[in-house]
Amino acid sequence: MLGAKLFSGSTFPTTQYSGAFGAGTTVNYDTTFATYPNLFTGECRKRAADGTSWFAISFTPAAGDQRQNPIPFDGGLVPAIGLHVTDYSFPLVELVDLVSTKIAAPK
Repeated sequence: MLGAKLFSGSTFPTTQYSGAFGAGTTVNYDTTFATYPNLFTGECRKRAADGTSWFAISFTPAAGDQRQNPIPFDGGLVPAIGLHVTDYSFPLVELVDLVSTKIAAPK
């Protein structure tokens, strides 16, 4: 298993669309998306007893960071599926960087 990774920029919609999730809905944003740098950590975990594995997300602000967690971890955004709706949102900056690297690679 890989160790925990602090995401350099988790990005979420700022409003709800057609019943879908939205982060920061109590904050007045001028944009449709907000990026939260260095605020969340992701880690692959596996339960030894039965082999169940999952990707665990943690709210991990640095000491003195006053930002609040914009994502409800108590049951997820859609209780039946937890945080699956936001799987791509937490590592979004890293995913964009990987795609950019792939595109720039010699053919």
